[in-house]
Amino acid sequence: MEGLSLTLVPSNSIEVRLNDERTKSTNAQPGLLRNLGIMLVSRDEFGAPNTVGIQPPKSPQDETIVFSNVSPGSYRVRAGGIPYGYIAAVNNGGNDLLRQPLVVGFGAATPPIEITIRDDGAQIDGNVENWRKEQMPVVIHHFSRIGQGVVVFLPIADSTGQFRQTWISSNGDFNLPQLPPGEYRAIAFDHLPEDLEYESAEAMRKYQSRGQLLRVIAGQSEHLRLSLESESQ
Repeated sequence: MEGLSLTLVPSNSIEVRLNDERTKSTNAQPGLLRNLGIMLVSRDEFGAPNTVGIQPPKSPQDETIVFSNVSPGSYRVRAGGIPYGYIAAVNNGGNDLLRQPLVVGFGAATPPIEITIRDDGAQIDGNVENWRKEQMPVVIHHFSRIGQGVVVFLPIADSTGQFRQTWISSNGDFNLPQLPPGEYRAIAFDHLPEDLEYESAEAMRKYQSRGQLLRVIAGQSEHLRLSLESESQ
């Protein structure tokens, strides 16, 4: 019998390594790598809608991270939950995964993902000038805060900045202790926009004339005064 031929290739396993370059944290933190909440999210139109699974630890002392059964395709690397620091770099075989996708090919072994964390981010605080103390009450729902003002830091295209947000307090103050070095547009909203696609240059065009431009370097302290803007503008 003759028919279609099918070539099977094994799925990839990708190791994750951590370079902890923080200088202010002196206490050992077991399991820090696993607590970063690292995910691989498919970028392919017909790819799996969920994230790639992490191989379970081999023992209570096993602190390694390995993504198992990674199908060929294109992925975004997501990570967070860093105490007293920020992700300074995510590399894979010379590729900057903070700005480029992780491309997993057929058959060939994928180099480890190397994550570097630092704690020399810029210290940002500030106040919203036209803040109204009678802002609508906050309702916490599924980890979001409906009705609470927020300051977002949108990285400028081709900048080393990374998207950040911080909530506005009842008196109009805000604080962000670890803003990665880079160029940003800081905007204070009366509530978090639902369609804030900060990775899309086209979607961000509508914000290019709003807020305040900001450039920060490692270790910098900056005080901002922003005007509150409505998300509907």
